[in-house]
Amino acid sequence: MINCKYFYNLSVTIIGIVTSVFLLTTVGGLFHIPVNTFYVLIPFAGGLYYLKKQSPENIDFLKQFLILLIIVFVSYILAISVWDSSSDGRWYHAATLIMYKNGWLPVYQNYHDFAAACNVHPSSAFWGNCYLHFAEIIGANIYKITNLIESTKTTNFIILSAVFFYSYSVLSIFKSKNKFLPFLCSLIIILNPVVICQWFTNFIDLHIYFAFTLIVLTIIKTELQKTADKTDLFMFVCSALMLAMTKLTGCMYLFLICSIYMIYLFILKRNIRKYIKTVLVIGGLIAVTGVNPFFTNLRDYGNPFYPIFGKNNIEIINNIPLNFEKMPAAERFFRSTFSESLHSMNNTDIQEYIRPAELKIPFTVNIKSSANLFCYSDMRIGGFGYFWSGILFLSLIFLPFIRFRNSNEKYLFLLITSIILLTTFSNPHCWWARFIPQFWLFPLFIIFFGLLQKNYKNNFSAVFKLFLLYATVFSFIINSGIIIFQNTDFNISISNMLKKPYKYTDFNKKPRKILLMVKPDNKKSSDETIIPHLEEFYGKENIIFVSYEENKINSENFIPIQYIYVLNEPYYFFKEVINY
Repeated sequence: MINCKYFYNLSVTIIGIVTSVFLLTTVGGLFHIPVNTFYVLIPFAGGLYYLKKQSPENIDFLKQFLILLIIVFVSYILAISVWDSSSDGRWYHAATLIMYKNGWLPVYQNYHDFAAACNVHPSSAFWGNCYLHFAEIIGANIYKITNLIESTKTTNFIILSAVFFYSYSVLSIFKSKNKFLPFLCSLIIILNPVVICQWFTNFIDLHIYFAFTLIVLTIIKTELQKTADKTDLFMFVCSALMLAMTKLTGCMYLFLICSIYMIYLFILKRNIRKYIKTVLVIGGLIAVTGVNPFFTNLRDYGNPFYPIFGKNNIEIINNIPLNFEKMPAAERFFRSTFSESLHSMNNTDIQEYIRPAELKIPFTVNIKSSANLFCYSDMRIGGFGYFWSGILFLSLIFLPFIRFRNSNEKYLFLLITSIILLTTFSNPHCWWARFIPQFWLFPLFIIFFGLLQKNYKNNFSAVFKLFLLYATVFSFIINSGIIIFQNTDFNISISNMLKKPYKYTDFNKKPRKILLMVKPDNKKSSDETIIPHLEEFYGKENIIFVSYEENKINSENFIPIQYIYVLNEPYYFFKEVINY
């Protein structure tokens, strides 16, 4: 039998550790203390102390400690075994990780100069400098300890486990007759296609989803118990900080969540004094930890929300699907939801991407055009999966038939669905799944509250409703299962391909040196993970940089390395030299 108390304690511990690492690193940076091992060790010790305090017996503490170690170990192995194959993950996200790991203090140090010292492309450093860094800061601390750049993705799987544990412990409070229901719904929650497509990458949209889900679950727990204890407030603050400091859209989502919940409490005439204090604490933490990039953007570019806003703002979303340019937002959302899943864009020379969205009948799949489609980390059309339109359709059919067990559950359902829908449609790019990962929760909560029902009017009604509900649940599982298979198969094959250049060298010959030649190019950005990978395989002391010369490549047979497979030409060349 699953121990809910263990799950709850572990989820609080993990989220507390992760958030504390972020707080220590950002505050320490203000005092000129860069990323270091103690930023992880201190929160980890604090997490163990919390587990010990929550354990009535030593055996309880040992069990939970063992589970925590297993989670960390498995997450680490998964992270380093499958390399990041995404373009953005290996580009500016990786650049930010490398710079933080090497001691970058963004409030005080010029990113151009520090990027050059780290062999990072200037454009990569620019994007990293202007954006929020919650996930990258956590990853950089792990990178500092392991000295393996792929280990930064360990965070993805650790937080994913915390979300599953917390989901199960909260949904179990509903005391459903179906004991398997909380487990099943918790599993579906973490198997969001956006999460699946990004868990082997340094993309950060999955962290937005994790934080959003944790906030919603904390609200559910608070409303079910009609009180918020210290741990609930702690989880709310940690999740809110994660949401706001991961991405600018997270700041917008947090503002809407807090506003909607405030209105809800006001309508029900609740005492909101404690809630206001909590929101003020969150605001203070955002102000302190957001010195970079909010203050630095204001100082350097005249607007705290640069490059999204400001005098010289940059249009970031310029690779929208074909024919979407002149569509109204509502039509874009409809077509993306009810079309075949497709990685379409309008500013590319790659023919397979230049395709318009085509509407389809729910639950139908075009086999020829869908092979390995969900290898992409940012699917543009139908990004929630092949059966998403059908899942949404079935849940909407069932919505009018929900009969709540009590008024408290009814109000709670209205609150949660309002938060999900308003945050979803407040985003002008709600057609793109990775920008609205929380929309995955909308049909899930319809199904969950539907399965909580106890009484049906007659046998036909019971059979019809249960068939509808379990058909939707089955569709959720199959939908995510297909995406897991496609994405994992692709990432493993690409990961093996990325490792191939190292096989050119003979490890049995000693000593060895690697001459690394970097092709200068100011127009395009290069893969920032190449140099760290080379250093990991051959040793930093064995990497020797040489100036780029075209005739040297042709005459001395330097091996080209092309890591970002979407680019047309290689940027790095290396050659093994024996007895150099």
